[in-house]
Amino acid sequence: MYPIRVCRLCYRVPASFVTHQLLGSYAVQSDIGDYDVDEHGSGIVYIKDMQFAPQPQSEELLEKISKLHMLHRSVFLLVLSYAFSAG
Repeated sequence: MYPIRVCRLCYRVPASFVTHQLLGSYAVQSDIGDYDVDEHGSGIVYIKDMQFAPQPQSEELLEKISKLHMLHRSVFLLVLSYAFSAG
């Protein structure tokens, strides 16, 4: 799963749908690295078991997170780890 500090941040801080999308995409990038269609497929299956927002978590949210994750090519894991370590 993605770092627990991200999970705590998502539940403590009131956030908009867009903020959950962005934080979720960074969490996925931090946890699994660059998106790879061969490894992750073309849908949301690879992130379906991750929790990014308080229940209920919609498929629309997962689709948006997945699309943003595809754009985070070569974002250094160290930078993401540092960004999330403050929590």
